[in-house]
Amino acid sequence: MGSLQFGDRHQGWIYLIIYPDQGGLTVHVRPLPRSTGSNTHTDFDALTGCLTRSAFVQAQRTLIFPHVLAILDLNLLKSVNTLRGHSGGDAHIRTVAHALREALPAGALICRWGGDEFVILTPGHD
Repeated sequence: MGSLQFGDRHQGWIYLIIYPDQGGLTVHVRPLPRSTGSNTHTDFDALTGCLTRSAFVQAQRTLIFPHVLAILDLNLLKSVNTLRGHSGGDAHIRTVAHALREALPAGALICRWGGDEFVILTPGHD
């Protein structure tokens, strides 16, 4: 998936997440796939921009395997919420989601499975 440049034309819908980050704004822009036509705002988690559980389950049905499955649970999130408030916990979750998107290949599916849990499917054997 290429990035959109100023002046490029995009024939379809995009999904935006904008949140405050270190005195500025961080913006995640994701083109919505045209193939299904059924994507709604509920396919993506509002906090992280990752797939929701139901969208992940639907998307993985169309994958050609092998894929590697990873399950991440952010330990001690309750402590982050206690020390920094719920907005600090939300920022921590967004930071993890951003790091996952940056580190994983384009074909990976990243899902926020629950409050502090992520599930990832990435192409390959290891």
